[in-house]
Amino acid sequence: MEYYIECRTQPATRDESWYYNFETFKKLFLGETKAGKSCEILNDSSLIIIYDQKDKILTVKSRDPVIILNKNLGYRTEYLLEYFQFDMKQNHVTFAGYPFYKELEGSKGKQKNGVKIG
Repeated sequence: MEYYIECRTQPATRDESWYYNFETFKKLFLGETKAGKSCEILNDSSLIIIYDQKDKILTVKSRDPVIILNKNLGYRTEYLLEYFQFDMKQNHVTFAGYPFYKELEGSKGKQKNGVKIG
């Protein structure tokens, strides 16, 4: 006897609070410097953002490595996010993970270092 399981994915709906929490995550995770603001998270759909209103804790997880593009510095980063937590009561951020950096082809960083491109 054979059994089949049918899997269906349904896109998650994102309300105003999801976008607010995502912006909070980006400010704390990437920073508010020129370099941080120039970063773009390419796969925000893999982020799981949970806000506990009672304890005022923002938790972010990811099903896949977080892909961050920083054209300003000339890098693409894949960050395997182990955990991210922002305790708003204590104003305390904790996160950990494993970054993998890849220099972008023809990046300004390469040009500034005098490496011939092409």
